[in-house]
Amino acid sequence: NGVKKGTIDAKGAVNNLVSNHLMTLLEADGIKTHLVETLNDRDTVVKKVTIIPLEVIVRNIAAGSLAKRLGLAEGTKMAKTVLEYCYKKDELGDPMVNQYHIAAMGIASQDELEQIAEMAFHINTFLKIPENRKTNGNGNKVRVKLGKGMFCVSILRRGLKYLVSLNSDFL
Repeated sequence: NGVKKGTIDAKGAVNNLVSNHLMTLLEADGIKTHLVETLNDRDTVVKKVTIIPLEVIVRNIAAGSLAKRLGLAEGTKMAKTVLEYCYKKDELGDPMVNQYHIAAMGIASQDELEQIAEMAFHINTFLKIPENRKTNGNGNKVRVKLGKGMFCVSILRRGLKYLVSLNSDFL
């Protein structure tokens, strides 16, 4: 929701390096990204997009707000992967919305939402930490932020957050 929680030295360079590496791996898996080229440690050229005010959250385990909302213990493995949508509006605290809200606000059609879900699950499967690897509870959550022509994936791994933007030809 846009609230800064702290400062990490060289975070921009680390995010740039990891994001570009992940985009390259995702491209190799058939997921088109909007990466054009890496200029240096902190700068990358990407294709221009129009932002869609929607965040897609894919969860494999109960953690954070999901665990709190549902009264589940942190780290509980979900029987089925959970897909959530949030309306990206900082002044409202990025409230959770459903497919009917999204359609009513004209953010995306039902067909687009189906394609968004399919892509989000594909990305989740690609990025999922194998079950035999230990995590701190944040290891199996993927956030997908949308733009006309791209996805931006926020991957939470062992307390670190990386941003990866992905191309989306259908939006």
